[in-house]
Amino acid sequence: MTPEERDELLTAYALGTLPGPEAAAVEELVRRDSTAARELALYHEIVDLRSEEHMSELQSHGLISYAV
Repeated sequence: MTPEERDELLTAYALGTLPGPEAAAVEELVRRDSTAARELALYHEIVDLRSEEHMSELQSHGLISYAV
């Protein structure tokens, strides 16, 4: 697997867009590879921050009244 492919898989996993078998492969990768686990944690942080920013923007435009 190339570094680019690995990044794509970790990103897709963090976004929750991988189908079951590919998600299982990523879970196995992060169990075996501490670097992959750290990278995935960073991707999760980025996804969480973007989600918060998105919800805040929707609230500021009055499109939603609260963030869940």
